[in-house]
Parts: sequence; C-alpha cells; structure tokens
Amino acid sequence: MTVDVPVDGLVPLAELARRLGVSRQAVAKRVQRLVAAGRLEAVREGRTVLVDPVAYERAVRADGDPARDELSETPPPSDASVRSELPTFRDARTERERVELEIKRLQLQERKGLLRPIAEIERVALEVGQTIARRLDHLPTLADELVSVAHKRGAEGMRERLTEIARHLREEIAGDLSRMTISDDRSEAA
Repeated sequence: MTVDVPVDGLVPLAELARRLGVSRQAVAKRVQRLVAAGRLEAVREGRTVLVDPVAYERAVRADGDPARDELSETPPPSDASVRSELPTFRDARTERERVELEIKRLQLQERKGLLRPIAEIERVALEVGQTIARRLDHLPTLADELVSVAHKRGAEGMRERLTEIARHLREEIAGDLSRMTISDDRSEAA
C-alpha cells in the first residue's frame, strides 16, 4: 500500500540503499514486492518513495533471503551443484552474528582477567619446563643408591625405591609450581 502522506522517520529509497550497501534499484524492487504483498507501507512524496528502515528490515527478515531471491531471478548456472553450494544471505548474517557474539564473549573474559596474552603463557610454560628439568637432572645422582638397593633387595626393592623417588619428584614439582603461581599472583597484585 502506497500512501501520499509524509511521515517522520522515513527515508528515501536511495538513502536506504546507501545504508544497506546495495543499489537503489534492488531496494526499489524489494520495496515494490513487499508493498504488493502487504508487508510494508511506503509513502510517496512527489517522485520520491519513503519507507521506515526498521519496518523494511523486519519485512525483509519475514519475507526471506534476498540473496536466494536474487538467484531465483537469474538464469541457473550451467552446473546446478554450484548454485546449491552458494551461501545464503541468512547464512552469512547468522555467521556474522555468531562471530560478533564470540568477540563479545572474549572481550568480556578479557575484562574479567580470564584471558592471558600468548607471550605470558609461553613464559610460564618455559618456567614450568625448566622447573621439571631441574628436578629430573637430579636423578643421575641417585645411581649409587639404586645399585645398592638392587643388590640388597633385588628387582622388587628397586621398584619400591623408584616409586618413592617418583612420588617425591611429583611432590617437589607440585610445590615448585605452586610457589610459581603464588609469586605470579603477588607480582600481578603489586
């Protein structure tokens, strides 16, 4: 339905096309279809057609996918499988919204201090590796003790002693890592 009464908040089709980044002809064609279907009202001021951009967007969303409509108005490509693989406007918009939400989620996590820079993670990983390596470097000093245990108590005694050494190393490494975490937390608080 086209009415001839000017209304505030309406924009010319050329302005709507500019905002949407499409041609004025594409918008005019779309508006004409939406008005004919009774989904949108347009106002004519002389030769200029005005529409409410919000109502237009709602009508377009309810009407369907303009990219798919454009494809249906053009001759089909020689290879029908190419057409079915083309992304739709709705798919692209959904993907854009998903990406925008993911960016907002990451920004929130960053503000909460839940994200760390890669350089910091790399530095901590290096420190952890060095701490474990220092503890493991101590193992060769236990060779004489292990040989003695093997002579006195055999393979079973050797297994018991190695189990004790492994438990002790785990405790020492855990303590080292705990102290690293505490010192990092203190340095951040300062």
